[in-house]
Amino acid sequence: MKKKLVYSDNNQLFYKDLKIVDDIGSYKSTLNKTCINILKLLWNEDMYPTQVAKRLRLDPQKVYYYFRKLEKCGLIKVTSKQEIKGALAKLYRTTAPAFGLELPMGETNITKDSPELSNLITSDSTESPEMNKLKNIFKPFVQGNSFNGLIVVGSPDPHGPFNTRARDGHYAIYLSILLGNLIKLRPSKDADNIDDWVKWDVEVRAENRLNENMIVIGGPGVNLITAELNKHLPIYLLGEAYGEAPIAIFGSELYSDQTERSYKEETIGYVIKQPNPFNKKKTVIVLAGLGRRGTKAAVLGLTRFYDELVSRQESSTHFAHVVRGVDLAGHGSIDNIDILE
Repeated sequence: MKKKLVYSDNNQLFYKDLKIVDDIGSYKSTLNKTCINILKLLWNEDMYPTQVAKRLRLDPQKVYYYFRKLEKCGLIKVTSKQEIKGALAKLYRTTAPAFGLELPMGETNITKDSPELSNLITSDSTESPEMNKLKNIFKPFVQGNSFNGLIVVGSPDPHGPFNTRARDGHYAIYLSILLGNLIKLRPSKDADNIDDWVKWDVEVRAENRLNENMIVIGGPGVNLITAELNKHLPIYLLGEAYGEAPIAIFGSELYSDQTERSYKEETIGYVIKQPNPFNKKKTVIVLAGLGRRGTKAAVLGLTRFYDELVSRQESSTHFAHVVRGVDLAGHGSIDNIDILE
């Protein structure tokens, strides 16, 4: 049976999935500070053991030992396998955000005593796992039934160091349609009108609003906010942008710190969610690519093929994916994607 841990913080109710430990004896070898630190890292993102060893400054063999213990107990699992330099490397992820020992007594009937909380949990549990993960992706951007953040698109007027014009602002419509399935789209209580949360990149800079929740669309060549974020991302563009949309090129190659791979195809895009580097309490989602078609691939990845993306991780807190746009129908336009990492 699916369990949830419900708790109160600052007069607000929160809940998270809870995995019940049925044999405490088998977990003794994992009850140490090192294992807990490993679990924390693997909840934020899928990682290789070597990455964890480097991050925690531990001997790789020691980390491999703990990984075997944690996997055997079911606290972590392999999410994907990839051949790197002739060897098979495995990415791991924590299986739940909370673990506990349950006693067969002490239940409280939430349906009877707390109907509001019951509605919250019931509505969540009756939806598909994909929809629940999608809600988690946009959780920082939802405040009640309002959108709490900015959707940032490049200005269609010449701007920035390369004097480029953005022509991918209409992709914000794809995003709005998706968000409309999750919340009633209206501005937050602090906003005067709906225009307050759909902004051009030049407006965000002029109003000094880089420290808010942001969903940023477009590569750094046509979106100045993506350019500001570029050096803070695990997948980023190298080289200068040039040209004018719709045929602008936003960099010479896309490089991934996750796999140490580079990509140079114009149809390559990336979908990233992480803390806002200008305000760690806020979140940014970046949908961009090496060119206009790469940006479209990234937008399609999150809006149309989100179920395939979110199935790659247990958590939707932080993630970074590289996608390739595909013209599956053969009509000269990208209509599908391949998830490369």
